[in-house]
Amino acid sequence: MKVPGGNVLLTGRNYGMKHRKQWNKSEGDLAFYRGSSRNGCGIDRIFDRRIKFSEENLQRHARSLSDRRNIFKFWVRSAMSKESRRMAGLLLIILPTVLYGGVSLLRLLTDPGSGYAENPLRQDLFRAGHAHAGVLLVLSLITLRYVDETSLSDGWKQFVRSSIPTSAIFLPAAFFFSVLSPDAAKPNAFIYLAYVGAVLLGAGLVTLGIGLLKGKNDA
Repeated sequence: MKVPGGNVLLTGRNYGMKHRKQWNKSEGDLAFYRGSSRNGCGIDRIFDRRIKFSEENLQRHARSLSDRRNIFKFWVRSAMSKESRRMAGLLLIILPTVLYGGVSLLRLLTDPGSGYAENPLRQDLFRAGHAHAGVLLVLSLITLRYVDETSLSDGWKQFVRSSIPTSAIFLPAAFFFSVLSPDAAKPNAFIYLAYVGAVLLGAGLVTLGIGLLKGKNDA
């Protein structure tokens, strides 16, 4: 039985023995004060079992509280910022355009009058543009999950959030627009957009990697 003041008092009535346990808060020691009687040994065993059972329950409860605190801290630390969440929503809205691109390619392949099947260069670049668009949009969504875990400044975080999705625009645009004509024998000047997209992609990924390696500055 717990009494005010933090002391724990256990009494064995009807056994002719006084048995009490007191927790010394200042020392952190558990002190036992036992009397003696003819039935003392049996009472000691009973109370030892009860004390051991209570200590196991307390330890189990403490572990449960610790686990819940760790889960809560992980959830708070893992929550996305408003900027990242807004960008993720925008990317998810844009992502179905990749499906439209795939349908368009299928229509070109099945239409004999499109001239698509007779131009291997156009086929290769269109396939590359479609593949880069889908992969880079998914990569952009993945990096948004990690950008808030870095020690980067707000400006650099915004650079990472925007550079990788922007590369998902420049690279496919370079592949598609450089051979728009069915009779194109070589890519036009739009192909240079691929270099711009590649630089943005590399810079964004390297910046994110450095920020993750440096760790997060927890308040």
